[in-house]
Amino acid sequence: MSKADRQYRTNLNGQTALPVAQVFELARQVGGSTKAGGMKLQESDARSNNELIFEMRSTGMSYFFRGINASGEQGRIVVAAVPVASAEGNAARTDILVHLDGAYTTRTAVVLVPVTPKTVVGFDAFQSFLTGVEAAIRREDQTAQIRISDSPPN
Repeated sequence: MSKADRQYRTNLNGQTALPVAQVFELARQVGGSTKAGGMKLQESDARSNNELIFEMRSTGMSYFFRGINASGEQGRIVVAAVPVASAEGNAARTDILVHLDGAYTTRTAVVLVPVTPKTVVGFDAFQSFLTGVEAAIRREDQTAQIRISDSPPN
């Protein structure tokens, strides 16, 4: 599996006792302060009941000059949180999945010959966001069963 494939499949998944609204609020707090690798996260206007979407955007001109995306968007991060009913019928846990949804890849080439493996543009910011969300959830819920993985969620 290529480096870009592993990076693209990296995700945070699991369960927490926190309600969906609190998971989204923690993700917003982390997303607002995440900057890494020349990228920052910006909450998207696209919304649904169970998803919060962040756009990875360039903080400088370096990615603009590469011609990746004139709007500055380099990819999207989806935070999905779904309440899971207990045997009694109340929402006792929340399933969480944080993953990339559309990201650009790049590699270094010399005279059109690739000399480095493909990498996901903005992966440093994405990984920083994942570790930040994981830490924030664990601070609020020590019983949370979440993990960062580079394999697809079960």
